[in-house]
Amino acid sequence: MSNEGSGCCCVARSAAAAKFAELDTDQSGVLKRDELEQLAQWMYQSFKPPAKARMLDSSELQVEVGKLVQHLDTDGSGGVSFEEFEGFFNLRSKQAHSFQTKLAARTVAEEQHSLILNPECMRHAGGQNGQCHHAEPSDQHSDASPNPKQRAAGELRSHLEAASAAHELHHALDVAEGAEQVVDARQARVEADLEEEDAAEEEGIRRRAAQVLHRKLEAAEGAHEAAARLGEEIATAEEAAHTARLQAAEETAALEATKRQS
Repeated sequence: MSNEGSGCCCVARSAAAAKFAELDTDQSGVLKRDELEQLAQWMYQSFKPPAKARMLDSSELQVEVGKLVQHLDTDGSGGVSFEEFEGFFNLRSKQAHSFQTKLAARTVAEEQHSLILNPECMRHAGGQNGQCHHAEPSDQHSDASPNPKQRAAGELRSHLEAASAAHELHHALDVAEGAEQVVDARQARVEADLEEEDAAEEEGIRRRAAQVLHRKLEAAEGAHEAAARLGEEIATAEEAAHTARLQAAEETAALEATKRQS
């Protein structure tokens, strides 16, 4: 692995570890439901424009925390360990960064469009935060002011430059959205493959367990049959012993009768 790749991995792990430590308020090493509420709030606000960002209410939090537990608690312990948290956080952080980048680019593109649609703003742009500041009319006329043709040419050039910048921004947005769709599709395929592997592994476990159970049932049936045969043999032996005792008693009685007669 290259040093650059190793560095990126360490940075991602460091960011995940820092976020996990921030959420793990009781320092137990496991995120419980109340701590997962903060994770749910962070995720919700990371994918909302600042103007629409808000806090989730209690019912919404319960739903989102339930989804997190179902998705992350792979060992069924009722909490989320760092190993379960790390990959999920890195993926969502990357997606949130992509969302915020596209949101900022779209905002710039919309401002560029506003400048194109409002030449007065284009002429007087350059105030703080790119806001439009209209020039106040002046009674003084400068002898060095451009003639109408030069002024029109300058305005047209500014409009064309703004239009070109807006077009490039929209193209960059389209490229970024396409790349994100490709990444999401690949991630979905990876998750689907993992789910198929998990399902196949679970099916194999169930099949092997069924085979073991079948063998045990066969062994139990064999033992039951053997026990039944042994019981029949014991009954036969007891009957034979009883018959032998009766015969012995009859023979003894006959001998005693013979002795008394003689």
